[in-house]
Amino acid sequence: MFVLLVVILAGLPGQPESAVPPDSLNMTAVSRWDRGAAQAVAISDSITYLGSGTSVLVIRDSVSIFAAPLPGQCQALLVDGGRLYAAAGKAGLVVLDLTDPERPHPVGGLDLPGYALDFAKSGNLGAVASADYGVTLLDLSDPVRPRLISSFIPAESSNAVTIAGGSVYIACGGEGLVGVDASRPESPGVALRLPTPGPAENVAAKDSIVYVMCGDSGALVVNIASPQHPSQPTRIGWLGAQEMAISGSLAAVACGWNGVRVLDVSDPARPVGLSIPAVPGYARNVAVGQGLMSVGVVLGGVLRYDVSAPGSPVFLNRCGVPGYTIDVAVSDSIAWVGMTDGLHAVDLSRNPARDIGFCPLSRAASGVGLGPNFAAVALGDLGVGIVRTDDPHQLVLDTTLLVPGNAISVAVQDSWAFVGTVDSGVQVVVVGSPELPRRVGVLPLPMPILDIALEGSLLAVAAGDSGLWLVDVADPRLPVVTARFVSPGGVTGVSVKGSRVAACGIGGVFMLDAVSKVFYWRVPLAAAAWNVALTDTLCYVATDWAGIVAVNTRNSLYPWVAGWYGGATIAGGVAVVGNDAVMADVYSGLTRLRLEPAAAVQEPTRPEPGVPVVVPPVSVPPTVSVQVMPSGGPTFVSLIDAAGRCHGKVLLAQAAEWQQVGFDAFPLGAGTYFVRVEGQTGARVYRTQLVR
Repeated sequence: MFVLLVVILAGLPGQPESAVPPDSLNMTAVSRWDRGAAQAVAISDSITYLGSGTSVLVIRDSVSIFAAPLPGQCQALLVDGGRLYAAAGKAGLVVLDLTDPERPHPVGGLDLPGYALDFAKSGNLGAVASADYGVTLLDLSDPVRPRLISSFIPAESSNAVTIAGGSVYIACGGEGLVGVDASRPESPGVALRLPTPGPAENVAAKDSIVYVMCGDSGALVVNIASPQHPSQPTRIGWLGAQEMAISGSLAAVACGWNGVRVLDVSDPARPVGLSIPAVPGYARNVAVGQGLMSVGVVLGGVLRYDVSAPGSPVFLNRCGVPGYTIDVAVSDSIAWVGMTDGLHAVDLSRNPARDIGFCPLSRAASGVGLGPNFAAVALGDLGVGIVRTDDPHQLVLDTTLLVPGNAISVAVQDSWAFVGTVDSGVQVVVVGSPELPRRVGVLPLPMPILDIALEGSLLAVAAGDSGLWLVDVADPRLPVVTARFVSPGGVTGVSVKGSRVAACGIGGVFMLDAVSKVFYWRVPLAAAAWNVALTDTLCYVATDWAGIVAVNTRNSLYPWVAGWYGGATIAGGVAVVGNDAVMADVYSGLTRLRLEPAAAVQEPTRPEPGVPVVVPPVSVPPTVSVQVMPSGGPTFVSLIDAAGRCHGKVLLAQAAEWQQVGFDAFPLGAGTYFVRVEGQTGARVYRTQLVR
């Protein structure tokens, strides 16, 4: 028996996106559904502001009462002087007005180079940490129109920033803490470089004390009364320290899986622990103020506590958020969205798109297939769930069916469902009576089955490094493999339209004819392609951090890139409604995209099928962290990519407590990975998503 929890650490801040992207051509967004994980949190009076995807949610008690859109993904929030400042990724700094605190609205900001991760303010001086583009100092005497004073790069990475005593202090990952004298902000100079026991992930300050959060290496307390000659830092064992918030003499530290620590910082050099309230999930962000504490849990939304008696915090309420977008299927104008919290029904005919139904599920909905009045949802080790969709406003889970292996993809036609698994091929399921599904066969293809497309008697299977498989399912109980195509970089997504089959992977997107077995063309792309959707004349491709690419296929021998939309964090999925594309963004929900009519019909004078989409480079998050409870003797934990390659294997001794395993992610690309846990009682495989 194993218990396992997987989280991508330090992966959340590193994905590039923009709501008004400069790298889009012939494609425009016609509606948005902004939903995401808990990314940032701030408090003002009794209101909590939660950064979730490309919006700021206004939460009173346990209810989200308003969503303020941002032109980029929210990474950090700060309330000051009737303004809400948001570090908004590729969109830089966004300033929102809080005259009506329940309906904040953007009133200004500043576009900045790089990817804005954090913001700090002291008086009229502001500082923005922008990953590998360093730190930018701003004049905020007019908050609506911030003025750039200077920029500098103190280290390879600037993760977080705070201002104390006329100096700017930056958490610089593996290069530790860097202090910069900002007394002359137009020409700042480095005054301090301090190594830290682990990567410096975040930083906070009170009086002459700077606190450096170092994740599983705890935290450092540094006296900067004399910035150029700080005292010997004190190390504190706040394991998992992610973020610290301070309000007067009260402070709180979000410590990942280790919960939250509530502290007395009356003497900031010697913080005193008061309590450690239990937090269900991974505590990434925290805010304190007015006797309240709000904790951002990555996949659990925001939790609010009464800390007026900080020695015994009282849990008040929780406001959940959907988490990450994994898969999407479309019927008419309704999108059925598989997310980490369940299955959502979204009306795409409006702008913004509107939630109309939700079915909570006990596992992430990693694949969605639509039947006539139900949806079959892949639920990992729980198999496949059948959700009634007769009334999209009242979604009901009818039943679940266990299948061998871990279900990650699914396709449905008539009374048949084909369920792709990590390690047990394609399972054939009868769903003629959706409330009583039955497994009746298996197609033993190589692991893992990443995507499945089905039309008529043609089943197309994307199976990673083993390629694309075409299967005749005229008799679904006896599927017959008719062809196999191997593509460089593997096959991660597939779509079928008539006899045309489009498939994609790291090597780009290609199309072939399933009847003649003729290979038509391949279009290389600048980013890994994860999913694909076909119309009569277009092929839409979800290309990771490059967004959606539209390939015109009117001429089957000479396709051309007709347009693209780069306004994505991680474009992991794509579906079609009419002739529009629906982009499933891992971090921020859905975007409905429309290709300009001329681009859809007008062929270039010289077709250029090899033109790649040009996008800026990005960095890869440093680690994949896994929490494992070994049982039944020694346990092996392995990280495996979609092609079946092992990228690390760790042996854990038997233990009665959680153990953390970290895998170096620097050599890895974004995409689907699997964590295999193997011991004396058997083995299990869990799917996760590594993002940039």
